[in-house]
Amino acid sequence: MSESLIETAATKQVDDLYWRANYSAITESDEQLRKIVASTDLPPLMVALAAATGDYSILRDELRPPQPPVDTVGQPHGGMDAAAQEAARELAFQALRRIRDEKITSVETLDDEQATTILDWITNQATTDYHQMLKHDMALVPEVSGAPAFTKEQVAPTRDFTVAVIGSGVAGMAAAYRLKQAGLDYTVFEKGHEVGGTWWKNTYPGVRLDTPNYA
Repeated sequence: MSESLIETAATKQVDDLYWRANYSAITESDEQLRKIVASTDLPPLMVALAAATGDYSILRDELRPPQPPVDTVGQPHGGMDAAAQEAARELAFQALRRIRDEKITSVETLDDEQATTILDWITNQATTDYHQMLKHDMALVPEVSGAPAFTKEQVAPTRDFTVAVIGSGVAGMAAAYRLKQAGLDYTVFEKGHEVGGTWWKNTYPGVRLDTPNYA
């Protein structure tokens, strides 16, 4: 991972390594937008559009994905029935048209109420006890991110040292990012000639996730 990428990410408002303040404008036609909506998993699309437009009314109670228990084959769209899928697709299409027509290219961070609204809807209120933990994974909720709550200047202003990060897999890259945020010098040691750790070195044919994921 480049030093410049970490440097840029460490100064972002949103605590996400690949965050961008502005994204490319949507230019697709209505026909293209409908094709996109028809081929996309609806629950994550709906919450993304609610966050992008600021219109949380599209997360209607009657469209909550029921998230049925895991079976041999997962249920598409979190178990939404055909009628709910049709209604959700129309709402999603209208939201995408609004993003295109209003030239929306950025998204605001979420306050606690907005994040709770999203989690209540996409999990069908099944995981309220875990909301704080789930918010930790939501890049748009900066106050509960994994950013360090200290800096080197605060805890060790007179000590000079460098932290060794062993391996540039996902954990190593995350460690480097957090160390950078805390103002600590670090060196990443990687025996391979590419970053990515086990996910770069190995392939996993047929690998699947056997549990539904709120994200």
